[in-house]
Amino acid sequence: AWEISEYVRAQTVPVLLLLSGGSALSVVSQLAVWDDMRGLTVVALDERFDPTNKESNVARIAETAWFAGAVAHGASSIDTRTLPDDTPDALAARFEQALVAWRTEYPTGIVAGLFGMGDDGHTAGIFPLPEDRETFAERFEGQHLVVAYRAPDTAMNPLRVTVTLAYIRSFARGFAYICGDNKRGQLDR
Repeated sequence: AWEISEYVRAQTVPVLLLLSGGSALSVVSQLAVWDDMRGLTVVALDERFDPTNKESNVARIAETAWFAGAVAHGASSIDTRTLPDDTPDALAARFEQALVAWRTEYPTGIVAGLFGMGDDGHTAGIFPLPEDRETFAERFEGQHLVVAYRAPDTAMNPLRVTVTLAYIRSFARGFAYICGDNKRGQLDR
């Protein structure tokens, strides 16, 4: 948490910080708050399509004391919660439009992300799929910054809206938080 906080605080340009849910939320709650956070915009790295928003990553981030402190000191956010009439594709389009709008408003800004990893090896909402490489590349390495898709049914919430590898490659900096012996095999792979 210290390294992320110091990295963001040291920037002289606006920062878009994408944050993972899951166990990485323990890092979010330890991030620092400083007096002037007006240059920071926060959003989830991936979102769970959930009309109840009980499993929403951005909703969980917004519940942290850190988020409340950051907003109180000027930080802004991009809300990726599911709206009443949303479809997964509509949420993905709205999320992507927000990322493009941020870049338009802050052309010299930088993008950074906090990544976690699930027991099954997924990071962001990108699951290792049993599909062929062509399908994976089309979905996650194509022209879109955000995609909606159905992850494996073993996922907590299989309807996912996630940033793509194409977008992740544009990040200025990425941080990873991976904990638990149950993840070692996937991490080694």
